[in-house]
Amino acid sequence: MNKRLAGSRYLGGAGYSIANIAVFPWLRSRKNQGIDWDDYPHLRGWFDEIGARPAVRRGVEVLANQRQPLVDDQARETAFGKAQYGQR
Repeated sequence: MNKRLAGSRYLGGAGYSIANIAVFPWLRSRKNQGIDWDDYPHLRGWFDEIGARPAVRRGVEVLANQRQPLVDDQARETAFGKAQYGQR
């Protein structure tokens, strides 16, 4: 994504589209996934621009008071680690 955004304002083309809408929420949990913005400057710029859109800000606030942080390493592993790919 960082490479794509080095040459394009948006992920799916010249305009804001469903591609941007679909990816944005996944990057909101970047800290839990160990993503460092310093490694992805174009992605960070895109994220900040999308996050500043009024409709996106309203959408983020819909469930803001119901979000709960991952409290321990086991919870992080279950949500984002190898456990996601294990047989259930």
